[in-house]
Amino acid sequence: MDARIRSTSPMSSRSPLGVSRRRFLAVGLGLSALSLLAACAPAAPSSPAKPAEPAKPAESKPAAPAATTAPAAAKPAESKPAESKPAAPAAAPSAELVKAPEPNPKRGGTIKIAGFGDPAHFDLDQSPTIVNLWPQSPMYDNLVRFNPIDGGRTIIPDLAEKWEIAPDGSSYTFHLRKGVKFHDGAELTAQDVIATYQRRQNPPEGVVSIRQELYRAVKSIEAPDPYTVKFVMSEPRGYFLEALATGWSVILSKKTLDDNKGDLRRVQNYPGTGPYKYVAFNPRDKWIVEKNPDYWNKEVPYVDRIERISIQEAKDRGTAVLTGQVDFADAVSVDTYREALQRPNEVEARTIPVTWAITVTFNTQRPPFDDARVRRAVHLAISRQDLAKVYELSDDITMGTRWIHRASPLASNIEENLKLPGYRADKSEDLAEAKKLMAAAGFENGFKEQLIFLQRGLTGPGIEIYAPAFQDMLKRHLGLESVIKPVETSVYWDQVRVGEYHMTWGAPAGAINDPSDYWGQWFKTNGPQNYAKWSNPKFDEILAKMDKELDLEKRKALAKEGEDLLDQEAPMFMHGWPTVPRIWRKHVKGINQDIVGSYICLRYDTIWLDK
Repeated sequence: MDARIRSTSPMSSRSPLGVSRRRFLAVGLGLSALSLLAACAPAAPSSPAKPAEPAKPAESKPAAPAATTAPAAAKPAESKPAESKPAAPAAAPSAELVKAPEPNPKRGGTIKIAGFGDPAHFDLDQSPTIVNLWPQSPMYDNLVRFNPIDGGRTIIPDLAEKWEIAPDGSSYTFHLRKGVKFHDGAELTAQDVIATYQRRQNPPEGVVSIRQELYRAVKSIEAPDPYTVKFVMSEPRGYFLEALATGWSVILSKKTLDDNKGDLRRVQNYPGTGPYKYVAFNPRDKWIVEKNPDYWNKEVPYVDRIERISIQEAKDRGTAVLTGQVDFADAVSVDTYREALQRPNEVEARTIPVTWAITVTFNTQRPPFDDARVRRAVHLAISRQDLAKVYELSDDITMGTRWIHRASPLASNIEENLKLPGYRADKSEDLAEAKKLMAAAGFENGFKEQLIFLQRGLTGPGIEIYAPAFQDMLKRHLGLESVIKPVETSVYWDQVRVGEYHMTWGAPAGAINDPSDYWGQWFKTNGPQNYAKWSNPKFDEILAKMDKELDLEKRKALAKEGEDLLDQEAPMFMHGWPTVPRIWRKHVKGINQDIVGSYICLRYDTIWLDK
């Protein structure tokens, strides 16, 4: 469900309850600020600054959200997605191999990257979180990939050196590079590709395929010869090439899958074909990979070794870069990002739009959230603007984006969204309507029992800042009392799947920037990440039509219909889509840091160290 993970950081001293003094103070200050906002706000608070509206392409959608260079300001600017360009060419654009964009890149050295916590398991296809993707992706390749040099605006060859797409979208044929070796010495063939995608499409019993919905339209996968793979479609999918290019779509060994009965959760080192090979994983310490000397692209990688250091807290990750303990960090705290902006001779800093959303998911099988009127009441009553202010040092959340990322050509207009119930800053009418809905549902005086507000991990800003602020609003506005329940990641997913919660904070993510992907995961009946257990036949019908529709204007109309229905049914509280601050030392070169999104797959093959 979450793009990120929270657990105890090895770099931070903690109180016995797992809450640092810094976080304790942040919670107190945050709730004090929230109380002041509630007590002092006028009836019609001023609207927040209007975020930049993304450029809308005439036809195809962007391959990934883009980022802008952040100005030297007190607060990160709203990142404006780059102008949308088609992501899926009909044939491979060039046979040229990926390499660093700068002339004469240096080779050698070790890059130290500040990572998140430890993965709960090691199977990328069964994982919803970048806690797996970012450390593991350097060991693998795809059939095709988003171009790391232009930030994912185009799709380029990877293990497939060229491909053809039938004019009517009924088939995709890929021609594999010959002589590519897995890290165990076995040669890559079409059978490995077929085994990989058959498991994604139809996983064995007991195995979950998180991104299964992306491949529903694949009717068959054929191998005309050992180095050719043909996907035959039951119906067209405009986003199919993007689905193959996302960082999650790595190619696995058929032998590895067979030997492990299709379940790689407990296999730390399953062989890939990627630019780096597994060395070691030390829990709560680091994940280490080293250069693959037999990599098929002889131009890359440049560095000899990657050490991904486990640093749970965003502030600690930023501090580690600022003090030179590590070279690179994603998702740092806003305050360390601001500090980085003041040190242009030492570090670089950018904000990156990401394809995960800040949400609270409701258990729709358990009272009171089994009643859509209660869920709608929460949608109306919680002030997204006030909540964002309390949480601003952790995430910069874009207001008014509703249920589709604003970089998507299907996204609704932000300025218009900010006038809608639930999204508007003035809550007077929304609160009155929310109270009517609660009364109609029989909860005029609140709910008789405390709600369980489940949290993944034992510490972190979601638990220590966001959850208490959300909890406070629920109590004050709707009379809903709750208890925050942090649990270890190892047991969190089991509790979510069996429904041992009323609501849970999280950051669910899309593999590509298309609602056909993330709506299918989060909201479709029995979707792989539909932890709300929500089911709505009308929504399923809208989604099915949107999946196979290729006309952009018709897809927009279906997307609006879907967003309107989600606003009414509210299986989760959709706060918004954040931008993530990223900082790195000046000597890190070789990748376009301005525009790389969250699931482009940072394989680190083009990165080099200028020192």
